Amino acid sequence: MTDKVLKSEEITEVIESLNESTEKEFEEKILSKALLDKEAFSNQYNPWQKEAGQKLIGNFSRIINELPLEDGDENAETFSWLDYDEEMSHIIPKKSMDKHNRKLRYAIPNHVQGNIEEANLFLCLTNPNIADKFDVKGRKYNRNILDFHQAFRKYVTKDGRVFENPDPSSHLENFQSSDNSETQKLVLQHIFNDEKSEVEDEIESLLKNDRDNEEVISDLKDKLKNYYYTKQYFRKILHEKEFNGLIDYIIEYVENNDRDSVKDYFKNIKTCNLESFPFRSTMPDIKKNGKGIGNNILSTQNDVILFSARIIIRRIALYIQNAKQESEKPSFIFRRFNDSWRQSIIEVLKKDYLFSNDEVEIVLAYLRKYYFYTFLSIDTDNSQSSGGVSEGNVYHFTTKKGKVTEEPIGVEGLKYFREMILPEQK
Repeated sequence: MTDKVLKSEEITEVIESLNESTEKEFEEKILSKALLDKEAFSNQYNPWQKEAGQKLIGNFSRIINELPLEDGDENAETFSWLDYDEEMSHIIPKKSMDKHNRKLRYAIPNHVQGNIEEANLFLCLTNPNIADKFDVKGRKYNRNILDFHQAFRKYVTKDGRVFENPDPSSHLENFQSSDNSETQKLVLQHIFNDEKSEVEDEIESLLKNDRDNEEVISDLKDKLKNYYYTKQYFRKILHEKEFNGLIDYIIEYVENNDRDSVKDYFKNIKTCNLESFPFRSTMPDIKKNGKGIGNNILSTQNDVILFSARIIIRRIALYIQNAKQESEKPSFIFRRFNDSWRQSIIEVLKKDYLFSNDEVEIVLAYLRKYYFYTFLSIDTDNSQSSGGVSEGNVYHFTTKKGKVTEEPIGVEGLKYFREMILPEQK
C-alpha cells in the first residue's frame, strides 16, 4: 500500500473513512512509542550529536582552523558533508568537479532552525538553497573547501554586479576560533539551532547594533530582499496588514530608536524550519524518474534523512500529551510532500511507531486531517510553488457539512497561522 502515491480524491476517501475510535487508537500508539524527553530524543536520533555527525563537524573545524588532521579525517579537497555513512558517501564521486556537486559537499548544512518542542508552525522544506553564482574571478573554487568558501563570500547578480554574500555561513570567520571545540559548537548550532527561528534570526540580523538607522530603513524599503525566509515564506503572516504593515511597523520603531521592542516582539516566535535533507544546493535535483542526486540522498533513509520526520511525529505526540494545555495544535506545511517527505514519514511510522504497511496510509490520512498542509495541491509538482505562506498557496483537507475537500486555506487560514505564532498586534 505504501508504494502507491494517492491522489487527492483517494486521500479524501481515506479521510472520510476515519472514525473517532480509529483516531484514538492512532494517538495512543503514537504517544506510547514517542521519545518525549528532549535529551533522550536528541541522543537517540539527532544525527549531528551521534559519532558520525560529530566526526564530520570535527573534521570540518580542523580544516577551517588549519589544524593538524586526525586519523580518518579527509583533507580540504576530499572532505564531504555527505560522508555521514558509506552509502551516502558514494552518491557524489570525490573527483567530481561539477559546481553543483561541490555545493552539496562543501557548504555547511542547515537542518533545523526553531524550537522543536514549542513551535506551532513548521515549514517543511526540501533542502536549503544556496546562491547559484559565486564571485569566482581569479579563483578556482572547485579546487577545495577553503577556495569554495572564499568564492562563496560574494555572489554575482544576473547583470554582473558583485555583492557581499549576506549568508553568515559563507564567512568562515563566523566559525573560526583558536579553540577548536568552540568552532565545533558554532558549526553544530548552525546545522541544528533549536534556540531561535529563522524569522527571529533575520530580524536580529537586520537590527544589529552596528547598523545605523539609515542602513536598516534602506533594507526595509528594499522589501527585505536579503532576508530570505522573512520575505519569501512569512511575509503575509507576520502582521495583520501583511508585508507592507510589517515594514511600516518596524520602520516606526527604528525611527523612534526603539529596536528592542521589535526584537522582543519576534523573540520566541513559534515557527520552525525543517529540511527533508540538509545539504545545500541551488536546486534539489529530485527527478520524476527517481535518478536525481536528491532522490539518491533521500533514498538512503539513514539517520540524517529520517531526523526531520522524527521531529514532526514527536511534536504531534507532545501535542497529544498536552492537548488540554496547548491552545493551538501544531501545523506542518510541506513543500514537495510526495517527492521529499512521504517516504521518510512512512519509514518513521513503521520503524519507530510500529505501524504496519496496511496502516500507514490511514495514519497519513489522520495526519493530513488534523496537522498537515502543502504548498499547492497534493497533486501538484510543488517544485513550481513560490513557497510563500499565502491564502491561495497553502492547501489542506477540510471537512464541511460532512464532506472532505482539499482547498486553499484562504484569509481565515492566514489569520489562524498569525495568531498561533505571534502575540496580538500592539
